[in-house]
Amino acid sequence: MATSDPAVLLGVRSGMSPWIDIARGAADEIRRSTGWRIILHLTDAPLRPGGLIRGRIRLVGAICRMGGSIDQEALDRLGCPAVVVSNNGTPHRCPRVGVDETAVGRLAARHLLGLGLRRFSYANSPAHFSQERGRAFAETVIAAGCDCLIADAHGEDDRRRFLARLTGLAQDGPIGLFAANDGLATSLVHWLLEAGLPVPERVAVLGVDDSADAQLAAPMPLSTIPLPGERIGVEAAHLLIDLVGGAQPPITPLLIPPALVLTRRSTDLTAGLEPRVAAALRFTAAHAHRNFAAAEVVAAAGCGRRTLEIVFRTTLGRTLQAEIRRAHVERALTLLATTDLPLAGVAAASGFSSPQRLSTVIREETGRQAGAFRRQPGLRG
Repeated sequence: MATSDPAVLLGVRSGMSPWIDIARGAADEIRRSTGWRIILHLTDAPLRPGGLIRGRIRLVGAICRMGGSIDQEALDRLGCPAVVVSNNGTPHRCPRVGVDETAVGRLAARHLLGLGLRRFSYANSPAHFSQERGRAFAETVIAAGCDCLIADAHGEDDRRRFLARLTGLAQDGPIGLFAANDGLATSLVHWLLEAGLPVPERVAVLGVDDSADAQLAAPMPLSTIPLPGERIGVEAAHLLIDLVGGAQPPITPLLIPPALVLTRRSTDLTAGLEPRVAAALRFTAAHAHRNFAAAEVVAAAGCGRRTLEIVFRTTLGRTLQAEIRRAHVERALTLLATTDLPLAGVAAASGFSSPQRLSTVIREETGRQAGAFRRQPGLRG
């Protein structure tokens, strides 16, 4: 009797971030762990299992983005375990692996607060996840004693009202503007420049997705938060393999936080900062890989310690020591997200005395364990 080849249906949206990374992570992990075949289905096209599954192929599971041709009824028709990897509001009864949208908003706030900004705005989009990002962003900056303007910016009338309010807000000083995604951030940069509001000098703009299309369309390199698509795919693959093996589905979603901000021209405020503060920030960024003393930063700034502390508090709203700690943490998070270094190696390469100290500081600064920011699961120090 002929045997059948087990296969997994991978249903994703074509050509858009982070779906390519999710698909790659899931497919690579399923092939590596099980040898099962992959059937790729683009959710913009109708789902016809009979047309996808031919010959000796036996469908054992599915990893899908909800929407388009994929809804709960379509997943039920497949007759196999399924894992959802989207957060677009489409109802479903499947376990989900996805982006921690609250962590996205908090990371954006931490980045813009770290620039010394005290006025903030969030540009909302119609997407389901946008509300979660905006709420976390606003809560974080308000907790830091700042105000936050939240506004829709996806229609012509919305755009005019939003720009008018931003123009008024910018009269009191520079603004940190967080957009729900890179496409919206790119449009905002164009609109702001047309309205005579320099970016980043008057409005620092941060997006989400690290979208190649948006980067091409933006009038300057766009700062952005890349989403952990590949890791979502890997975790979804692990979960599906467990479900196929008979495990019970988890009750709550597995949410993966983003690890870092890619800082580019749209939030690079060092050129417009007080010169001594700018020199100090350049030093901390360049030397975050090693354990340096505050005295070295003071020397780079070319002034006394007391003077530098005063201008730091006045300009950035934090102490010199807090900035040194922030620089080391950002370096560590970047290494966790982009390398396979063990935790001890990350600690040594980001100025921490031990992996235990690194873990403690990351937990204090982010509320999460260091392992949550790993590029791939299963790599621990």
